[in-house]
Amino acid sequence: MFSVYVQLLFCLVPFLIHSDAIEIPLSVEQLPVIVDVSEESQVAFPVDEEFSIKCNAKGNPAPVYKWTKDVKQFDPYTDPNIKTSDQSGTFTILPNDNISHYDGVYRCYASNPLGTAMSEDTKFIVPGVPKFPNEAVPPVVVEEGKPVVLRCDPPQGLSPVHIYWMTLDLVHIPQDERVSVGLDGNLYFANVITTDDRSDYCCFASFSVIRTIVQKLPMTLTVQSSCTCRMLQVAVRLDSYKGEPFPLSFRIGPNPTLSRIFKLHLKL
Repeated sequence: MFSVYVQLLFCLVPFLIHSDAIEIPLSVEQLPVIVDVSEESQVAFPVDEEFSIKCNAKGNPAPVYKWTKDVKQFDPYTDPNIKTSDQSGTFTILPNDNISHYDGVYRCYASNPLGTAMSEDTKFIVPGVPKFPNEAVPPVVVEEGKPVVLRCDPPQGLSPVHIYWMTLDLVHIPQDERVSVGLDGNLYFANVITTDDRSDYCCFASFSVIRTIVQKLPMTLTVQSSCTCRMLQVAVRLDSYKGEPFPLSFRIGPNPTLSRIFKLHLKL
Protein backbone atom coordinates (compact mmCIF):
# COMPACT_ATOMS: atom_id res chain seq x y z
CA MET A 1 0.00 0.00 0.00
CA PHE A 2 2.84 2.34 0.88
CA SER A 3 4.38 1.80 -2.54
CA VAL A 4 1.13 2.84 -4.18
CA TYR A 5 1.19 6.19 -2.35
CA VAL A 6 4.80 6.72 -3.35
CA GLN A 7 4.02 6.02 -6.99
CA LEU A 8 1.06 8.37 -6.84
CA LEU A 9 3.27 11.09 -5.31
CA PHE A 10 5.88 10.73 -8.07
CA CYS A 11 3.11 11.04 -10.64
CA LEU A 12 1.86 14.30 -9.09
CA VAL A 13 5.25 15.99 -8.60
CA PRO A 14 5.85 16.80 -12.32
CA PHE A 15 2.35 18.21 -12.54
CA LEU A 16 2.88 20.44 -9.52
CA ILE A 17 6.27 21.65 -10.77
CA HIS A 18 5.29 22.48 -14.34
CA SER A 19 1.74 23.68 -13.82
CA ASP A 20 0.97 27.40 -13.58
CA ALA A 21 -0.50 28.99 -10.47
CA ILE A 22 -3.72 27.29 -9.53
CA GLU A 23 -6.76 29.51 -10.03
CA ILE A 24 -8.81 29.84 -6.87
CA PRO A 25 -12.59 30.08 -7.49
CA LEU A 26 -14.05 33.53 -6.88
CA SER A 27 -16.42 32.04 -4.35
CA VAL A 28 -13.48 31.29 -2.06
CA GLU A 29 -12.39 34.12 0.21
CA GLN A 30 -8.93 35.41 -0.67
CA LEU A 31 -6.40 37.82 0.73
CA PRO A 32 -5.80 40.87 -1.48
CA VAL A 33 -2.95 40.51 -3.94
CA ILE A 34 -1.69 43.52 -5.92
CA VAL A 35 -1.31 42.54 -9.56
CA ASP A 36 -0.62 45.84 -11.36
CA VAL A 37 1.16 49.04 -10.27
CA SER A 38 2.90 51.97 -11.92
CA GLU A 39 6.62 51.96 -12.55
CA GLU A 40 8.99 52.84 -9.74
CA SER A 41 9.26 56.41 -11.00
CA GLN A 42 7.08 58.45 -13.32
CA VAL A 43 7.94 61.85 -14.77
CA ALA A 44 5.30 64.44 -15.58
CA PHE A 45 6.38 65.56 -19.05
CA PRO A 46 5.01 68.99 -20.04
CA VAL A 47 3.71 67.53 -23.32
CA ASP A 48 1.50 64.98 -21.55
CA GLU A 49 -2.09 65.92 -20.81
CA GLU A 50 -2.80 63.65 -17.83
CA PHE A 51 -0.90 61.32 -15.54
CA SER A 52 -2.10 57.98 -14.18
CA ILE A 53 -0.77 56.23 -11.07
CA LYS A 54 -1.88 52.61 -11.18
CA CYS A 55 -2.85 50.12 -8.50
CA ASN A 56 -4.94 47.04 -9.21
CA ALA A 57 -5.49 44.12 -6.84
CA LYS A 58 -7.58 40.96 -6.69
CA GLY A 59 -9.16 39.37 -3.67
CA ASN A 60 -12.44 38.16 -2.21
CA PRO A 61 -14.19 40.17 -0.90
CA ALA A 62 -13.16 42.87 -3.39
CA PRO A 63 -10.38 45.05 -1.98
CA VAL A 64 -10.85 48.62 -0.81
CA TYR A 65 -8.02 50.98 -1.83
CA LYS A 66 -6.20 53.63 0.15
CA TRP A 67 -3.16 55.73 -0.70
CA THR A 68 -0.34 57.53 1.06
CA LYS A 69 1.76 60.38 -0.34
CA ASP A 70 5.11 61.03 1.29
CA VAL A 71 4.08 58.66 4.15
CA LYS A 72 0.93 60.70 4.87
CA GLN A 73 -2.68 59.80 4.14
CA PHE A 74 -3.73 60.87 0.66
CA ASP A 75 -7.32 60.79 -0.57
CA PRO A 76 -7.59 60.96 -4.37
CA TYR A 77 -11.36 60.48 -4.25
CA THR A 78 -12.09 63.99 -2.95
CA ASP A 79 -9.67 65.90 -5.18
CA PRO A 80 -11.45 67.70 -8.07
CA ASN A 81 -8.28 67.50 -10.18
CA ILE A 82 -8.17 63.69 -9.94
CA LYS A 83 -10.24 61.09 -11.76
CA THR A 84 -10.61 57.74 -9.97
CA SER A 85 -11.67 54.27 -11.10
CA ASP A 86 -14.50 52.17 -9.66
CA GLN A 87 -12.74 48.95 -10.70
CA SER A 88 -9.31 49.55 -9.16
CA GLY A 89 -7.25 51.93 -7.07
CA THR A 90 -5.82 53.66 -10.13
CA PHE A 91 -6.22 57.44 -10.24
CA THR A 92 -5.46 59.98 -12.96
CA ILE A 93 -4.23 63.52 -12.37
CA LEU A 94 -6.01 65.84 -14.79
CA PRO A 95 -4.42 68.92 -16.39
CA ASN A 96 -4.27 71.80 -13.93
CA ASP A 97 -2.16 74.83 -13.07
CA ASN A 98 -0.75 73.30 -9.89
CA ILE A 99 0.63 69.99 -11.13
CA SER A 100 3.74 70.42 -8.95
CA HIS A 101 1.46 69.96 -5.91
CA TYR A 102 1.33 66.24 -6.77
CA ASP A 103 5.09 65.69 -6.79
CA GLY A 104 5.88 62.99 -4.25
CA VAL A 105 6.17 59.30 -3.34
CA TYR A 106 2.94 57.28 -3.47
CA ARG A 107 2.04 53.88 -2.02
CA CYS A 108 -1.13 51.87 -2.53
CA TYR A 109 -2.91 49.71 0.07
CA ALA A 110 -5.55 47.15 -0.93
CA SER A 111 -7.58 45.75 1.99
CA ASN A 112 -10.42 43.37 2.70
CA PRO A 113 -11.52 41.60 5.94
CA LEU A 114 -8.78 39.01 5.47
CA GLY A 115 -5.86 41.44 5.34
CA THR A 116 -4.01 44.17 3.46
CA ALA A 117 -1.63 44.14 0.50
CA MET A 118 0.88 46.98 0.08
CA SER A 119 2.50 48.12 -3.16
CA GLU A 120 6.04 49.31 -3.74
CA ASP A 121 6.63 53.06 -3.80
CA THR A 122 5.89 55.00 -6.96
CA LYS A 123 7.73 58.29 -7.27
CA PHE A 124 5.82 60.91 -9.23
CA ILE A 125 8.28 63.59 -10.40
CA VAL A 126 7.20 67.04 -11.53
CA PRO A 127 10.48 68.55 -12.76
CA GLY A 128 11.17 72.23 -12.90
CA VAL A 129 12.86 73.65 -15.98
CA PRO A 130 16.63 73.94 -15.33
CA LYS A 131 18.09 77.36 -16.06
CA PHE A 132 21.58 78.82 -16.35
CA PRO A 133 22.10 82.10 -14.48
CA ASN A 134 21.17 85.03 -16.68
CA GLU A 135 24.47 86.83 -16.21
CA ALA A 136 27.33 87.59 -18.55
CA VAL A 137 30.49 85.51 -18.21
CA PRO A 138 33.72 87.56 -17.94
CA PRO A 139 36.07 87.09 -20.92
CA VAL A 140 38.88 84.58 -20.50
CA VAL A 141 42.26 85.92 -21.58
CA VAL A 142 45.15 83.52 -22.12
CA GLU A 143 48.52 83.59 -23.84
CA GLU A 144 48.99 81.49 -26.95
CA GLY A 145 50.32 78.02 -26.16
CA LYS A 146 48.97 78.00 -22.60
CA PRO A 147 46.21 75.67 -21.28
CA VAL A 148 42.81 77.04 -20.33
CA VAL A 149 39.40 75.78 -19.20
CA LEU A 150 35.98 77.18 -20.11
CA ARG A 151 33.52 76.23 -17.38
CA CYS A 152 30.00 75.06 -18.12
CA ASP A 153 28.55 74.53 -14.59
CA PRO A 154 25.20 73.13 -15.79
CA PRO A 155 22.13 73.73 -13.60
CA GLN A 156 20.73 70.98 -11.40
CA GLY A 157 18.17 68.72 -13.04
CA LEU A 158 17.11 65.15 -13.60
CA SER A 159 19.92 62.87 -14.71
CA PRO A 160 21.26 62.06 -17.18
CA VAL A 161 22.50 65.39 -18.50
CA HIS A 162 24.47 65.63 -21.75
CA ILE A 163 26.78 68.58 -22.42
CA TYR A 164 27.49 70.06 -25.86
CA TRP A 165 29.76 72.96 -26.79
CA MET A 166 28.71 74.92 -29.86
CA THR A 167 28.81 78.35 -31.39
CA LEU A 168 25.85 80.71 -31.63
CA ASP A 169 25.32 79.30 -35.12
CA LEU A 170 24.88 75.83 -33.53
CA VAL A 171 28.14 74.54 -34.98
CA HIS A 172 29.90 72.04 -32.71
CA ILE A 173 33.28 73.11 -31.35
CA PRO A 174 35.77 70.65 -32.93
CA GLN A 175 37.37 68.27 -30.46
CA ASP A 176 40.66 66.42 -30.75
CA GLU A 177 43.69 65.59 -28.62
CA ARG A 178 44.09 69.33 -27.97
CA VAL A 179 40.47 70.34 -27.24
CA SER A 180 38.03 68.12 -25.36
CA VAL A 181 34.98 68.14 -23.08
CA GLY A 182 35.60 66.68 -19.63
CA LEU A 183 33.28 64.50 -17.59
CA ASP A 184 32.41 67.63 -15.63
CA GLY A 185 31.13 69.32 -18.81
CA ASN A 186 33.94 71.88 -19.01
CA LEU A 187 35.77 72.59 -22.26
CA TYR A 188 39.50 71.90 -21.90
CA PHE A 189 42.27 73.34 -24.10
CA ALA A 190 45.65 71.62 -23.66
CA ASN A 191 47.16 74.64 -25.39
CA VAL A 192 45.41 77.47 -27.17
CA ILE A 193 46.15 78.75 -30.66
CA THR A 194 45.11 81.99 -32.32
CA THR A 195 42.16 80.37 -34.13
CA ASP A 196 40.63 79.55 -30.73
CA ASP A 197 40.06 83.27 -30.25
CA ARG A 198 36.30 83.81 -30.53
CA SER A 199 33.39 85.35 -28.61
CA ASP A 200 30.64 82.75 -29.01
CA TYR A 201 31.57 79.65 -27.02
CA CYS A 202 28.22 78.30 -25.82
CA CYS A 203 27.55 75.44 -23.42
CA PHE A 204 24.31 73.53 -23.99
CA ALA A 205 22.91 71.16 -21.33
CA SER A 206 20.44 68.53 -22.54
CA PHE A 207 18.14 66.90 -19.96
CA SER A 208 16.78 63.91 -21.87
CA VAL A 209 14.31 62.77 -19.18
CA ILE A 210 12.33 66.02 -19.36
CA ARG A 211 13.18 66.63 -23.05
CA THR A 212 14.72 70.03 -22.36
CA ILE A 213 17.85 71.79 -23.63
CA VAL A 214 19.17 74.97 -21.99
CA GLN A 215 21.97 77.27 -23.12
CA LYS A 216 24.52 79.26 -21.17
CA LEU A 217 25.27 82.81 -22.28
CA PRO A 218 28.13 82.99 -24.82
CA MET A 219 31.70 83.11 -23.50
CA THR A 220 34.64 84.98 -24.98
CA LEU A 221 38.10 83.46 -25.22
CA THR A 222 40.83 85.97 -26.08
CA VAL A 223 44.15 84.49 -27.19
CA GLN A 224 47.14 86.78 -26.89
CA SER A 225 49.74 86.10 -29.55
CA SER A 226 53.26 85.19 -28.43
CA CYS A 227 54.79 86.40 -31.73
CA THR A 228 53.96 90.10 -31.64
CA CYS A 229 54.90 92.67 -29.06
CA ARG A 230 51.97 94.47 -27.54
CA MET A 231 53.89 97.36 -26.19
CA LEU A 232 57.49 98.41 -26.58
CA GLN A 233 58.91 100.78 -24.05
CA VAL A 234 62.09 102.45 -25.07
CA ALA A 235 64.09 104.46 -22.69
CA VAL A 236 66.36 106.71 -24.69
CA ARG A 237 69.07 108.58 -22.92
CA LEU A 238 69.63 111.87 -24.63
CA ASP A 239 72.42 114.29 -23.74
CA SER A 240 70.08 117.20 -24.40
CA TYR A 241 67.84 115.98 -21.57
CA LYS A 242 70.66 116.34 -19.03
CA GLY A 243 71.21 112.62 -18.78
CA GLU A 244 67.65 111.83 -17.59
CA PRO A 245 65.90 108.82 -19.19
CA PHE A 246 63.21 109.73 -21.70
CA PRO A 247 60.38 107.14 -21.74
CA LEU A 248 58.83 106.49 -25.13
CA SER A 249 55.94 104.03 -25.59
CA PHE A 250 54.32 102.96 -28.82
CA ARG A 251 52.25 100.07 -30.20
CA ILE A 252 53.29 97.66 -32.94
CA GLY A 253 50.91 96.22 -35.53
CA PRO A 254 47.21 96.91 -36.15
CA ASN A 255 46.08 94.50 -33.42
CA PRO A 256 48.81 93.94 -30.83
CA THR A 257 47.99 91.08 -28.48
CA LEU A 258 51.18 90.20 -26.59
CA SER A 259 51.24 90.57 -22.84
CA ARG A 260 55.02 90.68 -22.59
CA ILE A 261 56.68 94.06 -22.31
CA PHE A 262 60.15 94.47 -23.68
CA LYS A 263 62.30 97.25 -22.41
CA LEU A 264 65.17 98.43 -24.51
CA HIS A 265 67.73 100.86 -23.21
CA LEU A 266 69.45 102.65 -26.02
CA LYS A 267 72.37 104.93 -25.44
CA LEU A 268 73.24 107.56 -27.97
